[in-house]
Amino acid sequence: MAPFLNWLNLRRKPKDKLWLNLKPLKVKYQPKPANFILDVLKQYYPDATIIQLDVSYHIEPKAVVEEWIREFPRIRPYIKEVYDCDNFAFWFKAWMSLRFLLNSVGYCHGMHPLGYHAFNLVVTLEKQPYTIEPQAPYRLLPYNVYGVDWIII
Repeated sequence: MAPFLNWLNLRRKPKDKLWLNLKPLKVKYQPKPANFILDVLKQYYPDATIIQLDVSYHIEPKAVVEEWIREFPRIRPYIKEVYDCDNFAFWFKAWMSLRFLLNSVGYCHGMHPLGYHAFNLVVTLEKQPYTIEPQAPYRLLPYNVYGVDWIII
């Protein structure tokens, strides 16, 4: 088995199954129609290409999202061109959906001061998007920290 797949423990049960067995928290699901998200994103990112994947979105207040992102597990270290910004951003989006049923987290690409970058954003109940740096996802950043070319949400 390739070394980079060993961490998945594909042939045996992992010793620490916590991240595999997380059940979504009992949350009060607050669905909003797709145009809620689209209107907010178009207001803040008028030049971005926006790809919507759902017809309704679970939206939470900023305070709740801030609390939830602190639980994001760091299961892999950064590995250049193998497990880098795009992998962290995909994992963060998926984890927020699995753990909290929060599908209002987007996967984004855009300009970072050091070059092109993948990151996340979340739209809150207050109709405000926030940037999340998935390699250090312990706080919400202003919506305009990075330039945004496209968003998948």
